[in-house]
Amino acid sequence: MNLMKSNLSYLIVFLILISLSGCSAEKNGPALFSIYDSSPQVIVEPASISLGVAALLDTKVVFKGRGFRPRDSVNIKLLPLKDDITEAESSIPIATGYTDKEGNFSAKIEKLVKISELLKADVTLNDNMEPIVILDAPPINEGVYIVLVESLNYGSMAEDQLTFKAPDFMDRLKDRIGEARGLIVRR
Repeated sequence: MNLMKSNLSYLIVFLILISLSGCSAEKNGPALFSIYDSSPQVIVEPASISLGVAALLDTKVVFKGRGFRPRDSVNIKLLPLKDDITEAESSIPIATGYTDKEGNFSAKIEKLVKISELLKADVTLNDNMEPIVILDAPPINEGVYIVLVESLNYGSMAEDQLTFKAPDFMDRLKDRIGEARGLIVRR
């Protein structure tokens, strides 16, 4: 009986540690716009994301901008920083958005863009109409990328940075579960 209680205690501690390992507090708090700068600005939230398939697809990546001309379109693309990324990649278009009457916008990376442009994968549907991600090439390189926002009509630009990091243990575990369920296929 005591052995059973001891094993149960270890199991509970283990589950708590596993659940906390995926949690992290932002060190500096959320990014904020400069109130002293009226030029175009952009903020990426979160500033760092994992290249694990399940983690990337579940992460909501949002671009918020201000200081642009009202009622304009913006294109958002990634440019590699040559210092952090060994293989030269061209710019990667990842989102579009529209500014409101104050010149602010909010845009996100859609799942299909995450699959095709960031993971460099394909997607298909199974018999239950669930998406299956087919990985047949490595994803974009880990490292720091410049997020460049350009307005279509007026040429205004703003930059921020987005870091892609290697999948950690929990991200790899989620991907293995996805593979076991047939939702992620590696070729």
